[in-house]
Amino acid sequence: MRNLKPQISVSQLVNHIKQCRLRGTRQYLKYLSEQKDLKKTFMLCNPSFNDRNADSMKQVKFPGVTTVCLSDECLPAAEFFGWKEPSMARELLAFSKAVAGMETFLDVGANYGIFCSVFCNLNPKGIALAAEPDPRAIEILKKNTELNRIVDRVILEQCALGSEIGELVMKESGPHYVAERNGNYVDQKRVRLTTIDQILTEQKIRPQVVKIDVEGFELEVLKGARTFLASEKPLLFLEIHPSVETSMEEDLFRLLKEIRYTVTDEKQVVVASPAECYMDFPGGAYRVIAS
Repeated sequence: MRNLKPQISVSQLVNHIKQCRLRGTRQYLKYLSEQKDLKKTFMLCNPSFNDRNADSMKQVKFPGVTTVCLSDECLPAAEFFGWKEPSMARELLAFSKAVAGMETFLDVGANYGIFCSVFCNLNPKGIALAAEPDPRAIEILKKNTELNRIVDRVILEQCALGSEIGELVMKESGPHYVAERNGNYVDQKRVRLTTIDQILTEQKIRPQVVKIDVEGFELEVLKGARTFLASEKPLLFLEIHPSVETSMEEDLFRLLKEIRYTVTDEKQVVVASPAECYMDFPGGAYRVIAS
């Protein structure tokens, strides 16, 4: 009799066992189920997504969000926000619902500009300020602003944001530039460093919503935004990277409390309130929405 069970390789099986141990079997299976449902919906909305031979760009519809034009180089990132990483998909959906009708947005660690593209497509008169230190990402971000016809509404700043003004030594880590604290690295990248308080003064913009995704440099960014956050209290989308040490995480939320963002602790997961906080599995990044 023919075996109709789906085949799985040894490497796939080993990876499944590893993931079950890391995340907990029930939580991992829940994660896979949600990922499968998201992929089905995403591919129904984007039936030609995997056809890379058609054009140098794609119109990508994020279910429940909006449709944006993206260059081929950032389509793998679009998959993560579309279905591959459920917490990222939920974050983009929550972002789209929260920013509708807003006029100004600051994207710290803008990468390829997916959030900028979504914001400007949802808000025809919206202005976005995108800060990104990686010159590779900046070039793709520029392409995406052109494809979405929002060049005149996205202000690009090739720089890192932190707690002081000067220069920051970074390194390449996959599709990102990251700050390395211990100095044990090669191929150093020196980039311009400034603060949110300084850059907003220079650009004469007061964003109503701020997204921060800086791969472990979150506390320094918040320190450099203290004046603005305390006076304006914008909606804040903040990813807390798993590399952040517990003591640093405590300092981060202590700072948020000091500038009048309400923070509570629920089931050992820090939640900024009124807000949301979610992550898919232990060891992943917290994604916090605070106001």
